[in-house]
Amino acid sequence: RLAAGEHRLLAFEPYTMRYLKAVCFGGIRVMRCGVTLFENPDTGRFRFRVEDGRYAAILDAAVSTFRQNAVDLLTDCPSRERAGWLSDSYFSSVAERLFTGKNRAEDAFLENYALADKSGLPCGMVPMCYPADSYAGYIPNWAMWYILEVYKNYKVSGSRRNADAARGNILGIVQYFLRKENEEELLEDLEGWVFVEWSAANDAERVCGVNFPSNMCWAKCLECVGELYGDGALTAKAERVRAAVRRLAYNGAFFVDNCVRGEDGALRQTGLLSEVCQYYAFWFGVASPETYPALYAEMRERFGAARAEGYRPDVAPCNAMYGIYMRLDLFLREGDAARLAKECAAYFSAMARETGTLWEYDKPCASCVHGFASYAARWLVFALTGWDGERLHDVFLGTDCAFSLPQADGSLLLIEVKDGQRSVSERKKAVACNL
Repeated sequence: RLAAGEHRLLAFEPYTMRYLKAVCFGGIRVMRCGVTLFENPDTGRFRFRVEDGRYAAILDAAVSTFRQNAVDLLTDCPSRERAGWLSDSYFSSVAERLFTGKNRAEDAFLENYALADKSGLPCGMVPMCYPADSYAGYIPNWAMWYILEVYKNYKVSGSRRNADAARGNILGIVQYFLRKENEEELLEDLEGWVFVEWSAANDAERVCGVNFPSNMCWAKCLECVGELYGDGALTAKAERVRAAVRRLAYNGAFFVDNCVRGEDGALRQTGLLSEVCQYYAFWFGVASPETYPALYAEMRERFGAARAEGYRPDVAPCNAMYGIYMRLDLFLREGDAARLAKECAAYFSAMARETGTLWEYDKPCASCVHGFASYAARWLVFALTGWDGERLHDVFLGTDCAFSLPQADGSLLLIEVKDGQRSVSERKKAVACNL
């Protein structure tokens, strides 16, 4: 309730919008309206010029998505879920290093978890979201992604600070999951919200019993913890878990989503198949293009963005995270710049055009500015320049472009592609570079 006169009002809650329309009733006149931006300030030295407008728009959208989701720590989206969720942060932290050269927001994010209050959770479990967790439930898979992110942070930064601070949490998580092991050393009947991805792979009938995507991720976690803290027994256990998954999950053509107990107590495949389960297998090292060439060729050529309508209806389609992201990451590992760029355009062009940001799902039915989606910039930078975030590769599209890429030491890596030829230089001075 306002008295007569002129007033300046500022909303307390954060909102997201692309357009703003003021509607007035009665004796009110809006003189001016606008938005105060809450965005990460450290992306200014990441600059680019790309000849192909599709790729330029996606890169712009990725940077905008990141800026809005890394104000102080890594968040999912700046309005509905302005909080620090695990899993998404693994991907958005990669984008942070690409855009800023460092991981300041991720360091704050991981410090929160190292200090997190875990009361109300099962012994050893960490919050799925902190410091905003309601403790109404927990996602056991997010604890696995916490391990993966701490390990990645250590490998990329070369610093043990976050790994050492997280040691108690991580060893507690390992003990929590070891209590869920069955006679095959596989996790069975996980409690909480078992999350594979936003697709049919998340259905209750697929995540019950021995859920194989969760166990594929668990094997990688064991490997990471073994390396982080010098525990060879966990490293060996990781390989046994992978071997058990290969033996029990593969049906001769695909990896099935899960096994359940029959009346005789033996584990039996459900026969349920999902696209994302296959990507989990390759992404987490259970399978490789060399060990499962027919399956890899099938997934590479017949699934993904080019999947024909009605093809293999028994294999549930994947969604953005993780299926599409794991798929595109596999092309990066292959060094397939052309396919990577083509599928990035297929997945992300409509998002960039419609909202100028990248989305939580592959359709605009949830958050349309989701932090993890900024990871898409990594694929396009690689496809256009050969830079994977750590080193240069000889493969790149040949599209005319130029990039200024911030490095951890404060320098800039300058890459230009002109008429199919690439030139690379370094600028030590820590200032933005006009391209």
